[in-house]
Amino acid sequence: LRDSESRNCSFAKIAREETTRQKTAESAIEHQTTLVREVSHRVKNSLSIVAGLLALQARAAKPQEVRSALQAAQVRVQAVAQVHDQLWRSEDREHIELDAYLRALCMALEETGPGHSIVFTGNAMVVSADRAIALGLITNELVT
Repeated sequence: LRDSESRNCSFAKIAREETTRQKTAESAIEHQTTLVREVSHRVKNSLSIVAGLLALQARAAKPQEVRSALQAAQVRVQAVAQVHDQLWRSEDREHIELDAYLRALCMALEETGPGHSIVFTGNAMVVSADRAIALGLITNELVT
């Protein structure tokens, strides 16, 4: 009887230790997720600041060639910032809903070209963040 009670106590102790380990691991994952979200949000904000500085420089630039180059750089930086915006808002840190991202990018591009209308249509598709950035830059080049 004592061996049976001793085994039950040992099993209960092991179960408690395993539960504690699981809770610690879950807490670490939650902490890591929060950190990744925060970093992505900060990168997005930093890129938005850079895009704003490029826009200011473009307005002050005298030669049209310089102004156009600065405006193009500003739109590219903003395209990458939009990916980070979607990443920090998303549950999945590694993938982007491509249709939503490209739709938002096209709306932003439309704002930079008064008098022009950009219409985006696309099917729902999830891609890696790196691929979304590359496709966003390609879309930017094609539209502009």
